[in-house]
Amino acid sequence: MKSIRFTALITLALTALVLFAHYGPEAWWMLFSESHRSPFINYSCISDDFVVSRVGEDGLIYESTKGEELDRAQAEALLPLFNASQLVQEGRMPTEIKGVNIDLSRLRHERSFLRLKPEEIDSSIVNLRPLFDNGTGRVELEEPDDFLRLGKSAEFIKAKGNSLDKGKSALFTDALNEAGFVFPASLVASNPSTRKAYDEGVYALDSEGKLFRIRLFAEEARIERVADSMSDADRDAFAAINVAFMSVQEQSNGRIRLLFLDEKGGVWLLVGKEYHPVRLPLGSYKPSEDDLMIRGDMLNYMATASGEGFVECIAFDRDFNLLDRYEEELPKDRDGLAAALADVIFPFALEFDSGKSSYLGFHVQKGSILSLPFYLVLALIVWGIRRARAVAK
Repeated sequence: MKSIRFTALITLALTALVLFAHYGPEAWWMLFSESHRSPFINYSCISDDFVVSRVGEDGLIYESTKGEELDRAQAEALLPLFNASQLVQEGRMPTEIKGVNIDLSRLRHERSFLRLKPEEIDSSIVNLRPLFDNGTGRVELEEPDDFLRLGKSAEFIKAKGNSLDKGKSALFTDALNEAGFVFPASLVASNPSTRKAYDEGVYALDSEGKLFRIRLFAEEARIERVADSMSDADRDAFAAINVAFMSVQEQSNGRIRLLFLDEKGGVWLLVGKEYHPVRLPLGSYKPSEDDLMIRGDMLNYMATASGEGFVECIAFDRDFNLLDRYEEELPKDRDGLAAALADVIFPFALEFDSGKSSYLGFHVQKGSILSLPFYLVLALIVWGIRRARAVAK
Protein backbone atom coordinates (compact mmCIF):
# COMPACT_ATOMS: atom_id res chain seq x y z
CA MET A 1 0.00 0.00 0.00
CA LYS A 2 2.82 2.37 0.90
CA SER A 3 4.65 1.63 -2.36
CA ILE A 4 1.48 2.40 -4.35
CA ARG A 5 1.02 5.65 -2.48
CA PHE A 6 4.67 6.57 -2.98
CA THR A 7 4.45 5.81 -6.72
CA ALA A 8 1.28 7.91 -6.98
CA LEU A 9 2.96 10.83 -5.20
CA ILE A 10 6.01 10.65 -7.47
CA THR A 11 3.79 10.49 -10.57
CA LEU A 12 1.74 13.42 -9.34
CA ALA A 13 4.86 15.46 -8.56
CA LEU A 14 6.41 14.78 -11.98
CA THR A 15 3.14 15.66 -13.72
CA ALA A 16 2.91 18.90 -11.75
CA LEU A 17 6.54 19.70 -12.60
CA VAL A 18 5.97 19.17 -16.33
CA LEU A 19 2.78 21.26 -16.30
CA PHE A 20 4.51 24.03 -14.34
CA ALA A 21 7.50 24.02 -16.71
CA HIS A 22 5.22 24.27 -19.75
CA TYR A 23 2.32 26.48 -18.69
CA GLY A 24 4.16 28.62 -16.12
CA PRO A 25 6.51 30.39 -18.56
CA GLU A 26 3.71 30.60 -21.12
CA ALA A 27 1.41 32.41 -18.68
CA TRP A 28 4.29 34.62 -17.52
CA TRP A 29 5.10 35.83 -21.01
CA MET A 30 1.45 36.35 -21.86
CA LEU A 31 1.49 38.95 -19.08
CA PHE A 32 4.94 40.50 -19.50
CA SER A 33 6.09 39.98 -23.08
CA GLU A 34 6.30 43.08 -25.29
CA SER A 35 5.86 42.76 -29.03
CA HIS A 36 8.32 44.67 -31.24
CA ARG A 37 8.07 44.78 -35.02
CA SER A 38 11.25 44.53 -37.04
CA PRO A 39 11.84 47.40 -39.50
CA PHE A 40 11.47 46.73 -43.21
CA ILE A 41 14.66 47.58 -45.07
CA ASN A 42 15.30 48.12 -48.78
CA TYR A 43 18.38 49.13 -50.74
CA SER A 44 17.98 52.20 -52.93
CA CYS A 45 19.52 52.07 -56.41
CA ILE A 46 19.05 55.86 -56.53
CA SER A 47 20.79 56.99 -53.34
CA ASP A 48 23.01 53.89 -52.92
CA ASP A 49 21.81 53.71 -49.34
CA PHE A 50 19.33 51.70 -47.34
CA VAL A 51 15.81 52.99 -46.76
CA VAL A 52 14.38 51.91 -43.43
CA SER A 53 10.66 51.88 -42.77
CA ARG A 54 9.30 51.20 -39.31
CA VAL A 55 5.95 51.43 -37.57
CA GLY A 56 5.54 54.55 -35.45
CA GLU A 57 2.68 55.88 -33.36
CA ASP A 58 1.24 57.78 -36.33
CA GLY A 59 1.91 55.18 -39.00
CA LEU A 60 4.94 54.27 -41.10
CA ILE A 61 8.16 56.23 -40.65
CA TYR A 62 10.74 56.31 -43.45
CA GLU A 63 14.37 57.22 -42.94
CA SER A 64 17.85 56.73 -44.35
CA THR A 65 20.68 55.09 -42.45
CA LYS A 66 22.02 58.61 -41.76
CA GLY A 67 18.87 59.40 -39.79
CA GLU A 68 17.28 61.62 -42.47
CA GLU A 69 13.50 61.43 -42.29
CA LEU A 70 11.65 60.87 -45.56
CA ASP A 71 8.03 61.26 -46.47
CA ARG A 72 6.21 58.52 -48.31
CA ALA A 73 6.64 60.04 -51.77
CA GLN A 74 10.39 60.49 -51.24
CA ALA A 75 10.81 56.92 -50.01
CA GLU A 76 8.90 55.52 -52.98
CA ALA A 77 11.00 57.60 -55.40
CA LEU A 78 14.19 56.21 -53.84
CA LEU A 79 12.92 52.66 -54.40
CA PRO A 80 11.58 52.78 -57.96
CA LEU A 81 12.05 49.07 -58.69
CA PHE A 82 10.15 48.14 -55.54
CA ASN A 83 7.34 50.67 -56.05
CA ALA A 84 7.14 50.50 -59.85
CA SER A 85 3.36 50.11 -60.10
CA GLN A 86 2.70 53.16 -57.92
CA LEU A 87 5.29 55.32 -59.67
CA VAL A 88 3.99 54.35 -63.11
CA GLN A 89 0.48 55.33 -62.06
CA GLU A 90 1.71 58.71 -60.83
CA GLY A 91 3.94 59.27 -63.86
CA ARG A 92 7.10 59.33 -61.75
CA MET A 93 8.72 56.09 -62.92
CA PRO A 94 12.18 56.67 -64.44
CA THR A 95 12.83 55.12 -67.83
CA GLU A 96 16.53 54.64 -67.12
CA ILE A 97 18.59 54.08 -63.96
CA LYS A 98 22.38 54.07 -64.04
CA GLY A 99 22.40 53.46 -67.78
CA VAL A 100 19.95 50.55 -67.62
CA ASN A 101 16.67 50.90 -69.51
CA ILE A 102 13.74 50.11 -67.24
CA ASP A 103 11.30 47.79 -68.98
CA LEU A 104 8.38 46.72 -66.79
CA SER A 105 8.11 43.22 -68.26
CA ARG A 106 11.83 42.65 -67.69
CA LEU A 107 11.48 44.18 -64.23
CA ARG A 108 8.92 41.53 -63.29
CA HIS A 109 11.06 38.79 -64.83
CA GLU A 110 14.18 39.81 -62.91
CA ARG A 111 12.54 39.92 -59.48
CA SER A 112 13.78 37.24 -57.11
CA PHE A 113 12.59 36.24 -53.67
CA LEU A 114 14.05 33.48 -51.53
CA ARG A 115 13.33 32.72 -47.90
CA LEU A 116 14.81 30.25 -45.45
CA LYS A 117 13.42 29.61 -41.95
CA PRO A 118 14.91 27.49 -39.15
CA GLU A 119 12.04 24.98 -39.26
CA GLU A 120 12.87 24.23 -42.91
CA ILE A 121 16.38 23.23 -41.87
CA ASP A 122 15.38 21.18 -38.83
CA SER A 123 12.73 19.06 -40.51
CA SER A 124 12.18 15.43 -41.39
CA ILE A 125 13.50 14.36 -44.77
CA VAL A 126 11.37 12.01 -46.85
CA ASN A 127 13.59 10.38 -49.45
CA LEU A 128 10.85 10.40 -52.08
CA ARG A 129 10.90 13.22 -54.62
CA PRO A 130 8.86 13.88 -57.77
CA LEU A 131 11.05 14.24 -60.85
CA PHE A 132 9.15 16.41 -63.32
CA ASP A 133 9.44 15.71 -67.04
CA ASN A 134 10.61 18.93 -68.69
CA GLY A 135 10.07 17.62 -72.21
CA THR A 136 6.32 17.02 -72.29
CA GLY A 137 5.61 20.09 -74.41
CA ARG A 138 3.09 21.32 -71.84
CA VAL A 139 3.20 24.91 -70.58
CA GLU A 140 2.68 23.88 -66.97
CA LEU A 141 4.51 21.19 -65.03
CA GLU A 142 2.55 18.00 -64.47
CA GLU A 143 2.75 15.76 -61.41
CA PRO A 144 4.44 12.44 -62.20
CA ASP A 145 2.91 9.16 -61.05
CA ASP A 146 6.13 8.03 -59.40
CA PHE A 147 8.77 9.30 -56.95
CA LEU A 148 12.55 9.17 -57.05
CA ARG A 149 14.38 7.57 -54.14
CA LEU A 150 18.18 7.79 -54.02
CA GLY A 151 19.78 5.08 -51.90
CA LYS A 152 22.25 2.46 -53.07
CA SER A 153 20.78 3.09 -56.50
CA ALA A 154 18.16 5.29 -58.15
CA GLU A 155 14.69 3.87 -57.59
CA PHE A 156 11.38 5.09 -58.97
CA ILE A 157 8.45 4.10 -56.80
CA LYS A 158 5.01 4.13 -58.41
CA ALA A 159 2.51 5.91 -56.20
CA LYS A 160 -0.29 3.61 -57.28
CA GLY A 161 0.47 0.18 -55.93
CA ASN A 162 3.75 1.19 -54.24
CA SER A 163 5.71 -0.84 -56.79
CA LEU A 164 9.17 -0.33 -58.32
CA ASP A 165 9.51 0.85 -61.92
CA LYS A 166 12.48 -1.35 -62.77
CA GLY A 167 13.07 0.04 -66.26
CA LYS A 168 13.15 3.69 -65.21
CA SER A 169 15.20 2.87 -62.11
CA ALA A 170 17.82 1.07 -64.20
CA LEU A 171 17.87 3.95 -66.72
CA PHE A 172 18.74 6.55 -64.07
CA THR A 173 21.07 4.29 -62.07
CA ASP A 174 23.13 3.58 -65.20
CA ALA A 175 23.10 7.27 -66.20
CA LEU A 176 24.29 8.35 -62.74
CA ASN A 177 27.04 5.73 -62.67
CA GLU A 178 28.18 6.79 -66.13
CA ALA A 179 28.34 10.45 -64.97
CA GLY A 180 30.58 9.45 -62.04
CA PHE A 181 28.01 9.51 -59.24
CA VAL A 182 29.11 7.39 -56.29
CA PHE A 183 26.19 5.88 -54.38
CA PRO A 184 24.70 6.37 -51.87
CA ALA A 185 23.67 10.02 -51.99
CA SER A 186 24.69 12.00 -48.92
CA LEU A 187 22.31 14.95 -49.44
CA VAL A 188 19.38 15.52 -51.81
CA ALA A 189 17.32 18.66 -52.51
CA SER A 190 14.47 19.63 -54.82
CA ASN A 191 11.36 21.77 -54.94
CA PRO A 192 8.37 19.41 -55.25
CA SER A 193 5.89 22.16 -56.13
CA THR A 194 4.44 22.62 -59.62
CA ARG A 195 3.76 26.30 -58.89
CA LYS A 196 7.09 27.65 -60.09
CA ALA A 197 8.50 29.35 -63.16
CA TYR A 198 10.50 26.32 -64.27
CA ASP A 199 12.01 23.14 -62.87
CA GLU A 200 15.65 22.80 -61.82
CA GLY A 201 15.28 19.08 -61.21
CA VAL A 202 16.90 17.29 -58.27
CA TYR A 203 20.31 18.18 -56.84
CA ALA A 204 22.24 15.44 -55.08
CA LEU A 205 25.60 15.15 -53.36
CA ASP A 206 27.17 11.73 -53.80
CA SER A 207 29.12 9.90 -51.10
CA GLU A 208 32.31 11.72 -52.15
CA GLY A 209 30.73 15.18 -51.90
CA LYS A 210 30.37 15.79 -55.66
CA LEU A 211 27.24 17.69 -56.68
CA PHE A 212 25.00 16.45 -59.50
CA ARG A 213 21.85 17.78 -61.14
CA ILE A 214 19.29 15.13 -62.10
CA ARG A 215 16.57 15.86 -64.64
CA LEU A 216 14.02 14.06 -66.75
CA PHE A 217 13.49 15.29 -70.31
CA ALA A 218 11.08 13.52 -72.68
CA GLU A 219 11.50 10.31 -70.65
CA GLU A 220 15.29 10.53 -70.97
CA ALA A 221 17.71 10.80 -68.04
CA ARG A 222 19.82 13.94 -68.05
CA ILE A 223 22.60 13.97 -65.48
CA GLU A 224 24.93 16.93 -65.05
CA ARG A 225 27.98 16.96 -62.83
CA VAL A 226 27.91 20.54 -61.62
CA ALA A 227 31.70 20.87 -61.37
CA ASP A 228 31.98 20.31 -65.14
CA SER A 229 30.21 23.64 -65.75
CA MET A 230 32.37 25.57 -63.28
CA SER A 231 35.57 27.45 -63.88
CA ASP A 232 38.74 25.93 -62.42
CA ALA A 233 38.79 28.47 -59.58
CA ASP A 234 35.11 27.92 -58.75
CA ARG A 235 35.55 24.15 -58.89
CA ASP A 236 38.36 24.30 -56.34
CA ALA A 237 36.41 26.72 -54.13
CA PHE A 238 33.29 24.55 -54.13
CA ALA A 239 35.29 21.37 -53.44
CA ALA A 240 36.56 22.97 -50.19
CA ILE A 241 33.00 23.57 -48.91
CA ASN A 242 31.33 20.99 -46.70
CA VAL A 243 27.68 21.33 -47.68
CA ALA A 244 25.29 20.72 -44.78
CA PHE A 245 21.96 21.84 -46.25
CA MET A 246 20.58 22.62 -49.72
CA SER A 247 17.45 24.44 -50.87
CA VAL A 248 16.14 24.66 -54.42
CA GLN A 249 13.94 27.73 -55.00
CA GLU A 250 13.45 28.33 -58.71
CA GLN A 251 13.21 32.00 -59.67
CA SER A 252 11.77 33.31 -62.94
CA ASN A 253 15.14 34.58 -64.22
CA GLY A 254 16.94 31.34 -63.32
CA ARG A 255 20.06 33.10 -62.00
CA ILE A 256 20.14 31.65 -58.47
CA ARG A 257 20.30 27.90 -58.99
CA LEU A 258 20.81 26.72 -55.43
CA LEU A 259 20.98 28.08 -51.89
CA PHE A 260 23.06 26.07 -49.45
CA LEU A 261 24.66 26.20 -46.01
CA ASP A 262 28.09 24.94 -45.05
CA GLU A 263 28.82 23.05 -41.85
CA LYS A 264 29.67 26.31 -40.02
CA GLY A 265 26.35 27.97 -40.94
CA GLY A 266 27.76 30.06 -43.80
CA VAL A 267 25.28 30.98 -46.52
CA TRP A 268 26.13 30.29 -50.16
CA LEU A 269 24.48 30.62 -53.56
CA LEU A 270 25.22 28.90 -56.84
CA VAL A 271 24.65 31.52 -59.54
CA GLY A 272 24.27 31.37 -63.30
CA LYS A 273 24.94 28.70 -65.91
CA GLU A 274 28.49 28.34 -64.59
CA TYR A 275 27.25 27.66 -61.03
CA HIS A 276 29.45 30.40 -59.61
CA PRO A 277 29.62 29.94 -55.79
CA VAL A 278 28.88 33.16 -53.89
CA ARG A 279 29.23 33.45 -50.12
CA LEU A 280 26.95 35.92 -48.37
CA PRO A 281 29.05 37.58 -45.62
CA LEU A 282 26.39 37.67 -42.92
CA GLY A 283 27.98 38.11 -39.51
CA SER A 284 25.07 37.59 -37.11
CA TYR A 285 23.00 34.96 -38.92
CA LYS A 286 22.46 31.61 -37.16
CA PRO A 287 20.56 29.13 -39.37
CA SER A 288 19.05 27.26 -36.41
CA GLU A 289 17.55 30.44 -34.93
CA ASP A 290 17.16 33.24 -37.50
CA ASP A 291 15.22 33.98 -40.67
CA LEU A 292 16.93 34.65 -43.99
CA MET A 293 15.41 36.51 -46.93
CA ILE A 294 17.06 37.24 -50.30
CA ARG A 295 15.50 39.67 -52.78
CA GLY A 296 16.73 40.73 -56.20
CA ASP A 297 15.79 43.03 -59.06
CA MET A 298 17.28 44.36 -62.30
CA LEU A 299 20.13 46.16 -60.56
CA ASN A 300 20.78 44.73 -57.10
CA TYR A 301 20.41 41.85 -54.68
CA MET A 302 19.88 42.18 -50.95
CA ALA A 303 20.09 39.57 -48.18
CA THR A 304 18.37 40.19 -44.85
CA ALA A 305 18.93 38.13 -41.70
CA SER A 306 16.65 38.80 -38.73
CA GLY A 307 16.33 37.24 -35.32
CA GLU A 308 15.83 37.99 -31.66
CA GLY A 309 17.29 41.45 -31.08
CA PHE A 310 18.85 42.21 -34.47
CA VAL A 311 18.42 42.75 -38.19
CA GLU A 312 21.30 42.65 -40.69
CA CYS A 313 21.22 43.55 -44.38
CA ILE A 314 23.84 43.33 -47.10
CA ALA A 315 23.44 44.71 -50.63
CA PHE A 316 25.13 43.46 -53.81
CA ASP A 317 25.25 44.47 -57.43
CA ARG A 318 24.12 42.07 -60.15
CA ASP A 319 27.50 40.33 -60.08
CA PHE A 320 27.25 39.88 -56.29
CA ASN A 321 29.95 42.38 -55.44
CA LEU A 322 29.30 43.78 -51.97
CA LEU A 323 27.94 47.34 -52.05
CA ASP A 324 26.86 48.15 -48.52
CA ARG A 325 25.90 46.74 -45.15
CA TYR A 326 23.39 47.77 -42.50
CA GLU A 327 22.91 46.36 -38.99
CA GLU A 328 20.56 47.40 -36.22
CA GLU A 329 20.01 46.16 -32.69
CA LEU A 330 16.34 45.69 -31.86
CA PRO A 331 14.56 45.50 -28.52
CA LYS A 332 13.80 41.94 -27.52
CA ASP A 333 10.28 40.74 -26.82
CA ARG A 334 11.51 39.00 -23.68
CA ASP A 335 14.02 41.20 -21.92
CA GLY A 336 14.70 43.31 -18.85
CA LEU A 337 13.48 42.59 -15.34
CA ALA A 338 10.74 40.24 -16.53
CA ALA A 339 13.31 38.03 -18.28
CA ALA A 340 15.65 38.05 -15.26
CA LEU A 341 12.82 37.05 -12.91
CA ALA A 342 11.58 34.37 -15.31
CA ASP A 343 15.03 32.75 -15.36
CA VAL A 344 14.98 32.54 -11.56
CA ILE A 345 11.35 31.46 -11.11
CA PHE A 346 11.48 28.84 -13.87
CA PRO A 347 14.61 26.63 -13.63
CA PHE A 348 13.68 25.30 -17.04
CA ALA A 349 10.92 25.93 -19.56
CA LEU A 350 9.39 23.09 -21.52
CA GLU A 351 7.91 23.62 -24.97
CA PHE A 352 6.44 21.04 -27.32
CA ASP A 353 6.69 23.31 -30.36
CA SER A 354 9.81 25.48 -30.37
CA GLY A 355 8.95 27.56 -33.46
CA LYS A 356 12.49 26.85 -34.71
CA SER A 357 11.86 23.23 -35.66
CA SER A 358 9.24 21.31 -37.59
CA TYR A 359 9.41 18.54 -34.99
CA LEU A 360 7.09 18.25 -32.01
CA GLY A 361 8.94 17.13 -28.91
CA PHE A 362 10.42 18.21 -25.60
CA HIS A 363 12.28 21.45 -26.21
CA VAL A 364 13.93 22.51 -22.93
CA GLN A 365 15.23 26.01 -22.22
CA LYS A 366 17.40 26.39 -19.13
CA GLY A 367 16.87 29.17 -16.64
CA SER A 368 19.36 30.78 -14.25
CA ILE A 369 21.63 29.06 -11.73
CA LEU A 370 20.04 31.44 -9.20
CA SER A 371 16.95 29.22 -9.32
CA LEU A 372 18.63 26.79 -6.91
CA PRO A 373 19.19 29.24 -4.01
CA PHE A 374 15.78 30.82 -4.74
CA TYR A 375 13.93 27.55 -4.26
CA LEU A 376 16.11 26.58 -1.28
CA VAL A 377 15.17 29.83 0.43
CA LEU A 378 11.54 29.30 -0.54
CA ALA A 379 11.63 25.76 0.87
CA LEU A 380 13.15 27.03 4.14
CA ILE A 381 10.44 29.67 4.43
CA VAL A 382 7.69 27.08 3.89
CA TRP A 383 9.38 24.71 6.36
CA GLY A 384 9.68 27.52 8.93
CA ILE A 385 6.00 28.46 8.58
CA ARG A 386 4.88 24.85 8.94
CA ARG A 387 7.15 24.34 11.97
CA ALA A 388 5.87 27.55 13.61
CA ARG A 389 2.30 26.36 13.14
CA ALA A 390 3.15 22.95 14.58
CA VAL A 391 4.73 24.54 17.67
CA ALA A 392 1.74 26.86 18.10
CA LYS A 393 -0.60 23.86 18.25
